[in-house]
Amino acid sequence: MLKQINKHNIKVKETTMKPDTIVKQIQGATLEATFPLAGKFSYIIDEPVEDGGNGKGPCPVELLYAALASCKAEVTQAYLEKIQVPADKIEIAVEADTADLAQGPLKIKVEAKIHAELSDEQKKRLEAAVSRGCTVAKILERVNEIDTDFIYG
Repeated sequence: MLKQINKHNIKVKETTMKPDTIVKQIQGATLEATFPLAGKFSYIIDEPVEDGGNGKGPCPVELLYAALASCKAEVTQAYLEKIQVPADKIEIAVEADTADLAQGPLKIKVEAKIHAELSDEQKKRLEAAVSRGCTVAKILERVNEIDTDFIYG
């Protein structure tokens, strides 16, 4: 069954899928992502002007890296609060060499700088907690296939 979903007369097949994220095209390479299960959040996603976009927002890969970095930072902050150790600052940097994606598994490098006074034992436990608790990292570590269904209406 097809139904109209917005003012642009875009039609989709009804499905039982309850998406975590819905992305729609706004103009050219500029997209809007909404997150129905998390509330009424929406973000503009775009490509840089030099790559054919409008430069109005981060590109999808930057959002992926931001999701990973913020997940690691949130778990770090939660653990520090749990052990009642204040942090002056938590900085998470993410990078990956995406130059040749056809060359096997991609390695993503995460560097976490935690500006807090921690014993060696607390550092060890923090690292284990972040490894166990970052859902985004767990998803990325396990994904080896993405199945895309194209539905035309």
